[in-house]
Amino acid sequence: MALPVRPDAGVVEHDLCGEVDLTTGSVINRIIFGYGFDESNEQEFRRTKSTITNFFEASQDPRMAILFGKSWLLNQLPGFGKTMQRVEGANEEYRTWLEAQIDKHIAEMDAVGADDTPPKDYVSAYLREKRKREATGDKHTFRLEQLKGECYEMWLAGTDDPQNNFNWGVAHALNLPEEELQPVYDELNAVVGSDRLVTMADRQSLPVVNSFLMVGFANTAF
Repeated sequence: MALPVRPDAGVVEHDLCGEVDLTTGSVINRIIFGYGFDESNEQEFRRTKSTITNFFEASQDPRMAILFGKSWLLNQLPGFGKTMQRVEGANEEYRTWLEAQIDKHIAEMDAVGADDTPPKDYVSAYLREKRKREATGDKHTFRLEQLKGECYEMWLAGTDDPQNNFNWGVAHALNLPEEELQPVYDELNAVVGSDRLVTMADRQSLPVVNSFLMVGFANTAF
C-alpha cells in the first residue's frame, strides 16, 4: 500500500513501522487466504495483529513458566489466573478469526462446485486436495484441524519475525550515509524507474539491491 500523499507541503510524518507491518501482513495473508490489506480493510489487520501482540506479550510473562504444567489450582492465585486468561483469550480470538477465513473458503467452494482453475491461495489448494481425495475414496490426512493448525503457525511466523526484521532494515537504511545508498537508488531508477513497482521478475537485474537487502538481513536475527 502506498503511503498517503498530503496535499499540504512541508514536513510529513509517516508511521513507517506501521506501514511495514501492514505490507508484510498483506503478503502472508494473500498467500494463505487470497487477499491483502489496504485502506478498505486495514482495521481487520490491525485488530488481528493487536491480538497476536497481546498473545505474545502475555505468553512471555515470567509467571507463564510457572503456570505451564501446574495444577488448575495455581490458576486461581492472584496475578496468575489473569495472566493465563489473557493468553487464552488472545489465543481464542486469533483462532476464531482464522476459522472464519477457512469457513468462508468452504462456503465459496460449496457455492461454486467443481473448479478447474488454479487455486487462489493455500487454503483453497488444501481444501481442493482434501475434496479430491475424498471423492476418489483415497485415504488421506487432509483434516480441517490440521489446516487450522498450519494457518495458525504460518500467519504467526509470517507476520511477526519478518515484520521485526523489515522494520530493523528500514531503520538501518535510514541511518546510512547518502553515498552508501546512492548505488541502490541508481540501480532502481535504471531498472525499474518511477512508474511501476518492483516485481520478482526484476530480481536478477538488481544485484546491488539484492546485496543491500542481504546485508540488512545479516544484521538482524532473521
